[in-house]
Amino acid sequence: MAYTIDKDCMTVIDSAAAWSSAGTGVSLGATGTEFTITGGIGTKDILKAEAAIASYNFVADSLLCNPINARDLKYLPQFSLAAQYGEAVIQTGAIGKVYGLDLYVSTVVSAGTAYVVSTGQNLSASYAPLGMFVIKRPLLTDIDLKKEFDAVDVTLTTRYAPVVLNGECISKITNLATA
Repeated sequence: MAYTIDKDCMTVIDSAAAWSSAGTGVSLGATGTEFTITGGIGTKDILKAEAAIASYNFVADSLLCNPINARDLKYLPQFSLAAQYGEAVIQTGAIGKVYGLDLYVSTVVSAGTAYVVSTGQNLSASYAPLGMFVIKRPLLTDIDLKKEFDAVDVTLTTRYAPVVLNGECISKITNLATA
């Protein structure tokens, strides 16, 4: 049930994205030269998605991706340099932060797509949440005795609606690796 709810939320986020671009895998190396990881999320992809959100006066704070795409993030210079030479000057911190964005990795996010999102923070400090989760009926559990099978059926029911209020808070990066 929890996975179904999470998947429904991700479907709404995907549908409401105000901006989308194909990932290029282009990143800036430690020597100042660009390199490309085919199918990977490049630093330029992340920065482009973050700039798209900023153009609507929102502050991006999170990066959502599938474990397959998170694997490719470890190829980015700030992580590969840290693994080989210790803390990098470009980015400090664990894999949980990418250019200051909190990294959330889940199989709920489809492989091949990543999302840079803002929870609604904005420069004018006005109330502008990304969305809401509306519950009409809370999660209820019921049982049904099946004497003929000497079993008990457990049923979970709920009624809810994930709602995106500001699609401008979502930037989608597509065309990433799926395997």
